[in-house]
Amino acid sequence: MDEDTINATVPDSCARMDYDFVTGWGDVTIYVDWVQVAYIPVLSKGTGTVSVSPGQWVYAVSSGSVLYGNLSGGVTFIGQRPPGNLNVVSIGSSSVKLTWSPSPSPTDNYSIIWIRGNDWGEILVPSNATSHEITGLQNGDYYFGIASVKNGAYSNGVQWQRAMRIPALAVQDITYEYLIDGYQFYADIYVPAGYYTLKYYVSGDPDFYIAKDDFIKINLTYDYWNNAYVGSFQVTPWQFIYLESNGYNYTNVRITLTE
Repeated sequence: MDEDTINATVPDSCARMDYDFVTGWGDVTIYVDWVQVAYIPVLSKGTGTVSVSPGQWVYAVSSGSVLYGNLSGGVTFIGQRPPGNLNVVSIGSSSVKLTWSPSPSPTDNYSIIWIRGNDWGEILVPSNATSHEITGLQNGDYYFGIASVKNGAYSNGVQWQRAMRIPALAVQDITYEYLIDGYQFYADIYVPAGYYTLKYYVSGDPDFYIAKDDFIKINLTYDYWNNAYVGSFQVTPWQFIYLESNGYNYTNVRITLTE
């Protein structure tokens, strides 16, 4: 604290504020939305923790000058941390059981999030829960996630787990074919839910470019028997795959998305 006051807004995903002050000849009073939450008298050291909510206003003021009072310290906003070790197991043809280890942060509730294709939902469970069963699920491919919630603030991270329903809906391969002849080529491929492997066949352009949405080029495997690049790599739903060719060579490309 290098001034006589601290004036701040609680950031998103933060539900806790820690303070640590050493005062000189001026005391320190801390307010949250004009409500006093802590007081450190003169010539003292004061530390503590206060529950806050995103968007609240925090104000700390000293009655003495920093220059003459030797005041030091400040406040730190702490983000919510998610629970860990999420595990999802099927317990029937339309039910799953989720288990997890508790969040190390103070928690009001846990938020369980499920995603199936374009559908999603949220289930709130008590802070002392370490398991929950979900019933009435439809056939298909689900993602389940869990976050901790404190004062309306969600944890900075979410634990995710994929779970295939039994019986799962069959996922049909999606194939893209391109014939490139003497022109520069660009294409984007969006990976839908349920697809986790991309197979490629590229003949012609030795510098053909394939990258995931982090723009890191995939090192293609050359198959001398087929005189082409042939192989596969893992993808995740909702990724974009980028394709590019300089068009200097006659190039045949086949991209297949599968489970």
